[in-house]
Amino acid sequence: MMAASLLEGITFARTLDSLEKVSRFQDTVMESRLTRLLSVIKPLRKKRNLFVHGCWDISPKLLDQGLVMVTDSKIQFEHSKNRKTWRKGKSQTVRYQDLQEYQTEVMRGLKMTKELLMSLENAA
Repeated sequence: MMAASLLEGITFARTLDSLEKVSRFQDTVMESRLTRLLSVIKPLRKKRNLFVHGCWDISPKLLDQGLVMVTDSKIQFEHSKNRKTWRKGKSQTVRYQDLQEYQTEVMRGLKMTKELLMSLENAA
């Protein structure tokens, strides 16, 4: 209950940082489990942000090829010596297989999280 209250409303990145900090204060077995969980979850973060916040192109032409296009909605500021510019985020083509692989990794992270939470409840 305390953890839920502390983590409510904070970003995914901050939640991951908090988990890393807390893991240092646990026993070595718990620290090891949290480290493994974080090693699965952290790589998913960038894709998650793209998938959640990106702009999706699901045109029939792409769908016929089994593809969709997602564009990062963040506008990037770039500057050099003589020039300052704002650029649209990069686009990425996503195959159905990519989405399935992402789902598999998310499910793996969820399973590890559930097992970790159960072990914490049993230890209490």
